[in-house]
Amino acid sequence: MLKLFSILFLFFQLSYAQDDQSSLDDFVFENVLANHREFDYKIHNAYLNQDYDKVEKIFRDFIEDNLHNKIMNDFTWNKFRSKYKSLYDIDLPIYLMTRSSWSLPNIGEIPAINRLAKKYKKEIKFVVLFWDNKQKMKKQGRRYSRHVNVVYIDEMQNKDAYTIKALKHVLGVPTSFVINKNKLVMDVDRPVATPFHIEESQAKQTCVESIEEKINHAFDSSYKLISEKSSADR
Repeated sequence: MLKLFSILFLFFQLSYAQDDQSSLDDFVFENVLANHREFDYKIHNAYLNQDYDKVEKIFRDFIEDNLHNKIMNDFTWNKFRSKYKSLYDIDLPIYLMTRSSWSLPNIGEIPAINRLAKKYKKEIKFVVLFWDNKQKMKKQGRRYSRHVNVVYIDEMQNKDAYTIKALKHVLGVPTSFVINKNKLVMDVDRPVATPFHIEESQAKQTCVESIEEKINHAFDSSYKLISEKSSADR
């Protein structure tokens, strides 16, 4: 909690000159989600009407208007393969992917994450969070390399109930987050989709490029080296 207040204080000091009427709570990611119930209603109706283009637009508009540059709340998880016990234990920027045992990635996603997590282990931490108990997630969890922090949250046991509701039930699964070292949310998105019959090598490259683009866009010039290094290694 002390870490959260320190980050809030720093961010509020930087933002105060822009809008001295802003409430401190408005900068907290969890509180933003709590105040946007209309998002749930619109998404639900669009799904019922099978209007998937509208679903995508609602999701992207909500992210752009409400979640970028908000502080991600701290929350704890169970460690499957990680030395970290919570989000705020990590001092580097984070690429967080939420998954579930019933939501399988395309054939290129896991190899892409494994590759990038190893290549940029000193610059950004890759975390894959399963919304499952250990028994259900361990088969998929073992597919990630030792450079990927694989963790899980059993919704029936975890105490951070509202954060779970915000991340899982409002934004859905799977969702990716790019979070800077001060825990500001820089990007929220769905993982890239690839055709069913695509070759694994091509699917992997598509996923690598998609993840790098999100990171580069979020951090601008400071992370352009990722694309440059990747291009040099192809």
